[in-house]
Amino acid sequence: MTATFMMVDVPEPAPDDAMPGMVQLLAVRHGETTLNAAGRLTGQLDPPLTARGREQGAALAPLLATGGFDVVVHSGTLRTAQTLAAAGVPEPWRVDARFLERSFGALEGEPAARWTGAADVHAAPPGEGETYAALAARVAAALGDLAVDLGGSGRVLLCAHSGVLRVLRALSGEARDAAAFLDGAAANGAVLHMAYDNAPAVPAFLTAPAS
Repeated sequence: MTATFMMVDVPEPAPDDAMPGMVQLLAVRHGETTLNAAGRLTGQLDPPLTARGREQGAALAPLLATGGFDVVVHSGTLRTAQTLAAAGVPEPWRVDARFLERSFGALEGEPAARWTGAADVHAAPPGEGETYAALAARVAAALGDLAVDLGGSGRVLLCAHSGVLRVLRALSGEARDAAAFLDGAAANGAVLHMAYDNAPAVPAFLTAPAS
């Protein structure tokens, strides 16, 4: 797997011929939601965008609304759909639930400070929450299926979540260990570019530890 990574506030599109014969993935995090604004864990809850979140989506229009993507996919949440709409991205859009945010189990909707395992990539939130290893496995599988669907080459726009973009940093090789993986989170409206030629391998630090 070959990959590149960038995250910038006002991104420029990657040239169409930057890496021919590869899947060019442009991933964006949704705009601010009501739970984001309140400092609460969202996980797989489905809050709407705030007015600021809609503005963040609209700010992506110069990059996204021109089209040119072979596939547009999002997680199926209201916030990702509203972000694509605010950015003027033309339909059709695919839904793939494997790009949902990490589940925070019983802590969803609670203040973010309630999650005390944030420094452990293998910790699972209480109440059947999801580890980063589980999130990484499903995201990598979804990317592999996209590569198969496109015959190994094409342009994909993905609208997803902070945890998903964090995983993409690891799959791209940008985050090479747990410390780098946990260092910071993608802001609302952040953009990542990744190029790959087959199913990305999940790095060892994110695989489930031996029992």
